[in-house]
Amino acid sequence: VANEKIYNLAWTRDAYCGLRGLLACGHTAELKQFITYMNGIYKSYGFIPNSVSCGSNTFALYNGNVENNPNRHLGQLSPCPEANTAPETPAFLILVARDYYHITNDIQPLIDADTSLRYSMDIQLKHAIANKYKLEFSGDETELCGAVATTAASYDRDLSKLWSMSSIALCNASLEFYIEYLKMKGENPSKYKNSLDGRILDLNAELNNLNKAFENDFWRTDLKEQPQGFYDWCKIK
Repeated sequence: VANEKIYNLAWTRDAYCGLRGLLACGHTAELKQFITYMNGIYKSYGFIPNSVSCGSNTFALYNGNVENNPNRHLGQLSPCPEANTAPETPAFLILVARDYYHITNDIQPLIDADTSLRYSMDIQLKHAIANKYKLEFSGDETELCGAVATTAASYDRDLSKLWSMSSIALCNASLEFYIEYLKMKGENPSKYKNSLDGRILDLNAELNNLNKAFENDFWRTDLKEQPQGFYDWCKIK
């Protein structure tokens, strides 16, 4: 997480990429610190922000989920009203926890951050199941930024009409580890209660549903230029 004197925002996705690099160089303490930091952010804001201020809880980048409406007085409204914080961003926190545990076998920081990890999984599952195992894009600036001309490729930056391949891939990866995490705690993933909607879920069955949907929705073999098939980056609603 890089900061300059005139810019103090930490971006969750960017932090995850940086932490993967640090882990490759043998650093684990930074991942542990990030898990603790994001757990505190969740306690302050009630969700996992795309971007948040460092040093004080004065700003979080709010997107479009109704779950976040009660907390909007704590930060600015998002400039991307069609975006949401259910996909992508929460998955990154779980993946940091996964990467940390698989290297250190230290589960205590994860247990200490259980509240935010649970929310991060539950918010993804709530929206994915409601959308027949599809998720939207988060609406990060990379997907909406006008710095790169995309009209020639017929992409008009209207995310509200698209389902995201990367969001489901991240949901799959985070759920796979979350099941592992629950088992380590002695909990039964086949009788899991989603804390956000109260539904009782068999997480192994849900993981299978997500994997099937991923293949059905994003694997394409209909382009003659790619006869071997490919995964498309989105699906039009």
